[in-house]
Amino acid sequence: MVPVIAAEFAPKHLRGRLGACFQLFFASGVTLSYWVAYAASAGVSSASSTQWMIPVGLQFVPGGLLGLGMLLIKESPRWLAQKDRNEEAYQSLLWVRGDESPEVAVQLHDESNHSLQHRKYRLENFPMFGIFNLANIVHVRYLVKETNGKSLEEMKVVFGTVDSLPAGMSRRTDDGGDQR
Repeated sequence: MVPVIAAEFAPKHLRGRLGACFQLFFASGVTLSYWVAYAASAGVSSASSTQWMIPVGLQFVPGGLLGLGMLLIKESPRWLAQKDRNEEAYQSLLWVRGDESPEVAVQLHDESNHSLQHRKYRLENFPMFGIFNLANIVHVRYLVKETNGKSLEEMKVVFGTVDSLPAGMSRRTDDGGDQR
């Protein structure tokens, strides 16, 4: 989520650096978590449940800060531009940038054009993605209801070949016996 937000709010000349910083902080966090777990296992008795609670509890701190920070951030200008809410997108960019430079208007114009071009390209070249709409999701819901919630594996009449294919592909018997 963080690299997406950074890429959508940042000016073009900073997006690559912010993506690299995200990767750097991610790798640093993984390294730090390793050392915290090592310190907890070395410094706390293995009979104590605190040995696993310390590393797990410390993981909630950055996640909680990120969650609280997400509540304070405005909607993405790109998302607002895709929904044709250009004035709100402009205000969102102004909120982040803090000034009314011409660069903000240019970025909003670029994102509006990019959103329209992306939508047109997606519908022309990938029409199968048009099936993911609310009406089709409702139909799938009713299909699941009509099949009484059975999984595809349980519907052997239609999908019977799924069970018979692995039997012909393996030379090993089910009981773990010798190969023949």
